[in-house]
Amino acid sequence: MTDKKTTTTITVSMPIDVAESVRQAAGRGGVSEFITEATRFRLHMQGLQDIADDIAEHTGGPYTEDERAAVDRQWADALDDLAAAA
Repeated sequence: MTDKKTTTTITVSMPIDVAESVRQAAGRGGVSEFITEATRFRLHMQGLQDIADDIAEHTGGPYTEDERAAVDRQWADALDDLAAAA
């Protein structure tokens, strides 16, 4: 659970079907905890993408099709892990 002294309230808008899915998936932890964990995951993945982009820039340019397929598999695995943890 998150410490109330270190949190803030924000408002987000999302499609109704997504909001309903979030409520169902959140379960006992609640929507705030679910959104927090999903956001942390997304920020982590973005950081990894930034690192990968930096490496690509310094090692010869854009990704090959094989490299893109490997990244797609890693994203799918990470999303599966996130879904399993929920």
